[in-house]
Amino acid sequence: MKSIFPILFFVCTTLLFSACVNDLKKIDEIASQKNIGEEIGKNVEVHVSNDGIMRMKITATETIHHSEGKNYTEFPKGIKAYSYNPAGDIESSLTARYAVLNEVSGEIEGMLAKNDVVVVNAKGEKLNTEELLWSQKKKLISTPGFVKITTSEQIIYGRGLDAKEDFSSYTIRQVTGKVKINTSDLP
Repeated sequence: MKSIFPILFFVCTTLLFSACVNDLKKIDEIASQKNIGEEIGKNVEVHVSNDGIMRMKITATETIHHSEGKNYTEFPKGIKAYSYNPAGDIESSLTARYAVLNEVSGEIEGMLAKNDVVVVNAKGEKLNTEELLWSQKKKLISTPGFVKITTSEQIIYGRGLDAKEDFSSYTIRQVTGKVKINTSDLP
């Protein structure tokens, strides 16, 4: 019985150390993967505030934050964003099937939203487009592409748009639809 213990100890020790051998091919494969420097989030809700006042809320089912090289956060499965006024009321909302939020030195620089982009302002006016750029610094949204704006009285089509970030006022560059004008507003 005493002679079996050293043999059993030797076999267990050998098995233990053989299980700890690293496969260099697997290590190289893991180290060369593209997702190094990425942080992935599921069912994310982000609150952005200035001076303690919430200015924006972003929700997404998936986010990928890239920190290698240029910092940006990707929303591959879509985004919902809400902007708030100082009183805490929603000024505008944005939905898109894809978006990229660019950052410089930890600060949001702007966003590109693509694929079925919808913006709704506090007046209920709705913008539909396929691509929208937002500049945090300029506090503007714009697109060079096709736009459709639906108001309570009309639908306006055009190509190209520049607007305040809350979509409270806007300029369509090339109007292609009918526009209703009140003659009392003319000089």
